[in-house]
Amino acid sequence: MTAWSKDGIPDRAGAWLTTVARRRAIDVVRRQSTQERLLPLLVGSEVVSTPYEGSGAEVPDDRLRLIFTCCHPALSSEVQVALTLRLLCGLSTSEVARAFSADERKTPG
Repeated sequence: MTAWSKDGIPDRAGAWLTTVARRRAIDVVRRQSTQERLLPLLVGSEVVSTPYEGSGAEVPDDRLRLIFTCCHPALSSEVQVALTLRLLCGLSTSEVARAFSADERKTPG
C-alpha cells in the first residue's frame, strides 16, 4: 500500500500482489531455514546443573571456566573487566589498554 500511494496503482495489480506475496513467502522460508540452522550453534547442549564451587563437578565448557576466572572475587574490578575484555571478548592488550585509557605496559591494580 505504501508503494501504491507513492507510485500509483500498477496496471496489473493482481500480478503485482502475487509477486509481492511470493517474495515475502521466500523471505519467510529463508529466515526460518537460517534460524533452524544457526540457532543450535547459539544454544549450548551442555548444561551445568550444580553449583561450581564445592560441587566437585567438572565444568564442561571452557567459556564458563573463563567467566568464573574473570569474575573471581580476589581480583579487583578493574582487573576483572580487563580480563573479560581480553579473554572473552577477544580484544588485544592494546585495545584493552585504550579502553582504560592506560599504557599497555603498566599492570593494573
